[in-house]
Amino acid sequence: MIKPNKITGANAGGPPRSVPPLAVKARTTRRFTWMLSGMVVLYVLSYCINSALGGYWGRPEMDGHDRYTFGLAMPTAILWQPRYGHLAMGRADFLGLAYSSLIWLDRRFVHQTIYISAPNGFDRVNHLSRERIHPEFRDMYDRYHTNSQPGGPANGSQPIRAETNGTSSAAGSRR
Repeated sequence: MIKPNKITGANAGGPPRSVPPLAVKARTTRRFTWMLSGMVVLYVLSYCINSALGGYWGRPEMDGHDRYTFGLAMPTAILWQPRYGHLAMGRADFLGLAYSSLIWLDRRFVHQTIYISAPNGFDRVNHLSRERIHPEFRDMYDRYHTNSQPGGPANGSQPIRAETNGTSSAAGSRR
């Protein structure tokens, strides 16, 4: 009795067994499909994390919604931007282009664009929470909301009073 070789699968002393070409092609196609599916899942997952860390851009951008009478777009859109990557009309970086289709879907269905030209546009922008502002603009947001609080800073501290004359009160109290 001839036993097959465990390493090559060939019969001892005989020609190697051949694998049908369709089986090899099906296996290769299956592996490619799994790899491609895994890459798509990683792509979408990485964008979801990136978008969750992003926010509304603090500067109006153009997106073609509002136009001047002579046809050029006006910067009236407060766009949602992922944390890493920027995509706006006329401005984009590498990650913005790489995620452009997902950014478009995100703005269409999840984080709708705010237009300051809309009747309630400024109110919507002014009532955004700090977490919904893009991290690059959160310091500006904090300064704006700290200075606009009635009665001084939001943390309750009082500003230090500057003395008008050049001498300190301790120096002027000597007799």
